[in-house]
This record gives sequence, C-alpha cells and structure tokens, in this order.
Amino acid sequence: MRLVNTDRFSNRSVDEAAAYWVMRLDAPGCAPSDRAAFEEWRRADAEHAEAYERARRALALVDRHLGSIELTDMGEQVFVETKSGHKSRFRRNAGAALAASLLLGAVLLFQLVQDPAPEQPVQVADNRFETAIGERSTVTLPDDSAVSLNTNTLVEVRFTQNSDTRQLVLVRGQAHFDVRKDPRPFEVIAGDRRVVAIGTAFDIRIDDELGVMVTLVEGRVSVEEDASEVDSTSSNLTDAGAHLQHRTVLEAGEQLIARPDRTEEVVLADIEQVVGWREGQLVFKNDPLHHVIREINRYSTEQIVIDDERVGALEIRAAAFTAGSTTKFVSAVEGMLPVKAQRVALDKIALVWEDEPGVNEPVEEDLRSLMGNRIYGCDDCLAVCPWNKFAVAASDTRYAAQDDLKAPKLAELVKLDDAGFRAKFSGSPIKRIGRDRFVRNVLYAIGNSGDPGFLEIIRPLAADLDATVQDAARWALVRLSSF
Repeated sequence: MRLVNTDRFSNRSVDEAAAYWVMRLDAPGCAPSDRAAFEEWRRADAEHAEAYERARRALALVDRHLGSIELTDMGEQVFVETKSGHKSRFRRNAGAALAASLLLGAVLLFQLVQDPAPEQPVQVADNRFETAIGERSTVTLPDDSAVSLNTNTLVEVRFTQNSDTRQLVLVRGQAHFDVRKDPRPFEVIAGDRRVVAIGTAFDIRIDDELGVMVTLVEGRVSVEEDASEVDSTSSNLTDAGAHLQHRTVLEAGEQLIARPDRTEEVVLADIEQVVGWREGQLVFKNDPLHHVIREINRYSTEQIVIDDERVGALEIRAAAFTAGSTTKFVSAVEGMLPVKAQRVALDKIALVWEDEPGVNEPVEEDLRSLMGNRIYGCDDCLAVCPWNKFAVAASDTRYAAQDDLKAPKLAELVKLDDAGFRAKFSGSPIKRIGRDRFVRNVLYAIGNSGDPGFLEIIRPLAADLDATVQDAARWALVRLSSF
C-alpha cells in the first residue's frame, strides 16, 4: 500500500520535483509519510537521485543570493510557467511555492556556474570510488542504495545485483550509507569493524587517532569486531564469520567509537554535527579549537597550525563553518577569539594568541582596594542590571551554579595552574579570561581580605612566570603585612 501518490510528479520536470522535495523535507511539518514518498521517488530512477543532489547543493546558492534581483525574477518566471490548474501540496500556499520556484531557479543557475567543490567522484576502477581533499560525492549502488563520500574517501563496492550479500569496504575517510531495504544483508567493513544492516541510514568514519566511528541516523545496525583484519586491497574477502569476536547493536541516535587499543564505547551522538558535512557544513558545539582546526584541515590543502596550548584550549561554543573555506574560517575565528592569523607558508596559516590591548596589564593601584573580593565582573553586571527584576529561576539544571563555585575559597583558586584552571572552568565563560588574569584578580581579593593567613600561600606567586601575577602577589603581600 502506498502512503501517498508518488505519481503526482509525473507531469512535472525532474528538477521541479527535486526542488519540491528539498523544500518539503526541510519543512517543520514533514511527516514520515512524506519521507517514505520521497524515498520511493528518489529510488525510482537514478536521474531522480542526481536531481535531488543538484537541488540540495543549489539551496546554498539560494541562501547566498536570496536578495538578488536576477534570481528573484528567475523564480517568479518559473512560478508562472509551472503554475498548474490542480491543487496539491506543491502549491499549498504562495510563500512555499515562491520558495520552491526560487530553489528551482537556483538549480537551473547552479548548472551554469562552476561548482567549487566537485561532486562527481573519481572512479579509479569498476568497483572503487574516491574523492580528493575538499570533494564530496554521492554514488548509487547496484541495489539502488546510495553512498555519500566525504573528503579524501575511498570506498570499494564488492557486490552486484545478483550477489547474495551486499558488501562494501570503507578503505579510508568517511561515508554516509542510505540503505535500500532488501532481504540481502548490507555489510560495510571499516578497519577491524563490520557494520551489518538491512534497511537503514548510518555514517562511518575511519580516523588515524579516533579509530572507527559508526553513527546510526535511523533504523538499526549491528557492529561486529572482525579479528580477521580484512585486507582492503584484495579483490576477495575471506570468510571472516569465524573470527567475529563481539557484536554491538545500535539504536537510532547512537554512536559507536572503537579507538585503537581501547575498549569500544557507545554514546549518544549529535546527529547534526555528525552528518552536517553532507550539506557542506561543519558544526561545532563546545569544542576546543585544536579539535575544530583538525576537522577544518580535513577539507583543504591549506592547513591551519597552532603551537600555543592556550590557543588550542580555546572553545568554539556554537558555530557552523563551510567545509573547505579555510580563509573564511580564519576570519571568523579572529572575530570570535583572542587570536590572530599569520601566513607562515603558501599553504599554511598559523593562529597565535593575541591579547586585547590592556587586558593583561595590572589594575591601577588606587583602584585595587575598591574591588573588594570581586574576582569576575559578570556577577556585578547581573546584580545591577534592571532587567533582572523580571528574572525567574531557571528549570534547566545546566544554568544552576556549580556547588564548588557557590562560595569558592580564595586559597584554592589562587593555587590553580593553567591546566587546573582550564579543567575547573571548562564550559564556563570564566575560562575565556585565562589563568593569569583570573589569578591576578584572586590576588587582589586576597589583598583586600585583611587575613594574614594568606601570606605563606601567596608568597610563591611573587615569582610566577606571568609578570602581572607577580605584581599582584607582591601588592597583596605588602597589603596583608600592614594589617
């Protein structure tokens, strides 16, 4: 039984139908029946899948040029020319129709401009598909399943339409598998793991440091440890069934991580982060900069380097960057974090720490006593802000104060080294000011405490590596000695 009538596009062009599906699948009201109808349409013809990929990529073009007079005129012309006499969800309202027609216009325009990220893979052999650094591509398999290859990826297809088992090898890189339902098992070998599915969607990545990562987007898969260590260069796979040691079944939204020489673990995945690359977007949430740069570097031959641990420890709280746009990424990071870019080679950019003018300088001495025991300014802002009279207690526990920071002990805070500071304030805006400025402020608070018991605790800081901390410690020592 069909959930919907997929023949409703029979009188429309393939590109028009593809434009509709891009808009419909992204709509808030998209239902399971819509997704089922889309899959039936996409798999009905290889041309449909290709048209959908063109429309999906063209959506980025719409985003960049939505205000363009030329594109708007094109969209209106397409809307007029494709207007039909019968009603359907494709013409549910004028707004949706215009958006879809704009997208269709972008599809047509997209075919006339050069794509900066080639989408066609290099087929190095009849059954091997490869993308270069910065490329992405989608391949339709003999069973009409689809494999999307990420940057610098090699996939080997080891089955035909008549094979009993649908088997592939992910030799390197990352790929997303959209598996068509079929009685035959669908297997992907990646490193020392074998992923088995019937009809589902999942992502696999092989990484030199992180190992094998399997993320299930929908459906169910089993991940089996394969001690046979399949040789991906061989044209024939040995029967590895006898060597299977362990099997883990994943549910939708779970990710299995199999690091080298470590016990595998299953965690909840952020699907947006995992599969964002399919739309050319790299999504980061509370990720250290060294991790973000490592990901950015996967998509370009122009590499970013950092030699300062402080720079690598800076966090990207929430951001999405275009894959392969190294220059745009660097510009964005310079605006977000205390870093500046320096070109050190034709294909290499270094990010170095850059303090804002005056931020690491000592506070004027006549102002230090007025600071009292205040060591971070956000609390004062909250206290005096008139809008806080409308505030209510947050129900989300993530906004609750940390128990160890409700009444922090100055004697403990002043002893923090850089690693201890970063660990204690991970995920907190306090981390942004850095250990040296934080300890400087703590020393001012200690100097204002009037407690000579701090003298022996802070004396070593008079020889701290940071000049500002040294100055604050000496000031506090003199002040406490006078009480």
